[in-house]
Amino acid sequence: GGSVAGTAVEYEVGASVAEFVMASAAVTPANTDTKVLVPSAKDNWNGQTTGIAVLNTTGTDAIADLTFNVKGVSGCSSVSVGDVETTELTVPANGSAVVRTTAGNTPFPSNCSVFYSVVIEDQGADQKLAAAVNQSETKNGQSLLTKYNGFAATPATNTVLFPLVKETFSNGITGVSLVNAGAVATTVTVTYSGSADHVLQTVSMDPGQSITLRNVAGGDPDIASVISGGLPTAGAKYAVTAVADAAGAT
Repeated sequence: GGSVAGTAVEYEVGASVAEFVMASAAVTPANTDTKVLVPSAKDNWNGQTTGIAVLNTTGTDAIADLTFNVKGVSGCSSVSVGDVETTELTVPANGSAVVRTTAGNTPFPSNCSVFYSVVIEDQGADQKLAAAVNQSETKNGQSLLTKYNGFAATPATNTVLFPLVKETFSNGITGVSLVNAGAVATTVTVTYSGSADHVLQTVSMDPGQSITLRNVAGGDPDIASVISGGLPTAGAKYAVTAVADAAGAT
């Protein structure tokens, strides 16, 4: 047989010239798993809300456990940073189901603004899943959308590479999200490489927990220590290498 690749592109219905497009690569079988990781998702966080479409690749209904790890919260007292919440999601055979606060299937009150990561795991550990993450925001009357695919846990490695990370460079700043895909807690050694190397160590992450490194030059709280080279400099761009320090994987 032949080979096929694909991408999905979303744009406004009826627009003669689309004001936005949102694209993601098609998921291949190699990127499906009984456990899928979503490093960054939001409920009304800074005006941004995430929908997670969970796909069941098998011919029978799947029941998935969803584990939510809270990274940030405002607007309510019933949720705290570090909280771990769980829910169940039924995903129909060869179909998908959406996790979104407006669908009532996230564990957070509607008055909360929450930033979190999600681990999606088939209860029977025998049905492969995939996930697509859509983030939406309305600003100045315009729809702003972002999309990425969830990450299968099995092929995760202890090293991930980011070719371009900006520290307030050319009016841009990059957030680097790292999730522990392993079975034990781990710190991560992060190297920002530019005109010099800046080698840093993150705080420890439990399995399934994630952190987002942003404005590291200004002193990100998820950086636990500087190993060498000091902090990266604001107004510069870097290539970043992240290496898990234990059996965990990023």
